[in-house]
Parts: sequence; C-alpha cells; structure tokens
Amino acid sequence: MSPMLATSPRVEPNHYSSASLLGVLAVSMAALGLVKFSGLVVKEGPANAPWLFLLVLVVPFLVGRWVLRTRPRAGAVVIGVMASLLGALSIAVLVTRTLQPYWGDYLVVFVGGPLALVAVVLAVRVIRGR
Repeated sequence: MSPMLATSPRVEPNHYSSASLLGVLAVSMAALGLVKFSGLVVKEGPANAPWLFLLVLVVPFLVGRWVLRTRPRAGAVVIGVMASLLGALSIAVLVTRTLQPYWGDYLVVFVGGPLALVAVVLAVRVIRGR
C-alpha cells in the first residue's frame, strides 16, 4: 500500500443544512416579491404603487431569514408560514385560472410557488431538528 493512499484525507460530499437552504430560499422569495413590486412601481407610478405589498411579501421572508441565524426553529416557523401562504395562493391562482397576464404575476406564481413549496418542506425539517 502506498503511503500516499494511507494518509490522504477522506473527501466528504458538500452537504448544506436545511436551515442554510431555507435561508437562501427565503431571500430568493423576498427578491421575487421585490422584483414584482418594482414592476408595479414602474407600471403604476410611485404614488399609486401598493406599498403594503412589501410588508406582506418581502419583509416576512427577510425577518424570517434574520431570525433563522440565531433561532432556527422560530425563523423556520416564520418562513414556513409565509411560504405556505404563497404556495397556497399560487395553487389557487392556477386552479381557478385567475392569473393576470403580467410578467410579475407569472414570476411569482411559476417561480415563487414551487420555491415556496420547497421552503415549506425545509421549514418542517428545521422545526423537527433535521
């Protein structure tokens, strides 16, 4: 046996924890909400833009990501609840066929919806301690 083989370090696969992936998804969904809001500001103008939209779709994901660092379970609950609402809204829009012909809505429903469903699964994993 070669000394090189006996002393070479074992290569471990690069696995990310559920909490870190959940944090990435939370920031991604907040970014999607911000992009949609930016499109609404351009379309409607700053005076008529729905500023409450930021509090509903962007801020909870960012707060959940911030809390996730120090209290993973609490952050996972915040992200999981908001992600489940976003996923349910996306499914409801697709089932009832009420999707508006607007690129921001397509982005939130077809990209944000699946991301939200994955985030719910990861949030459950973090809450359960996996």
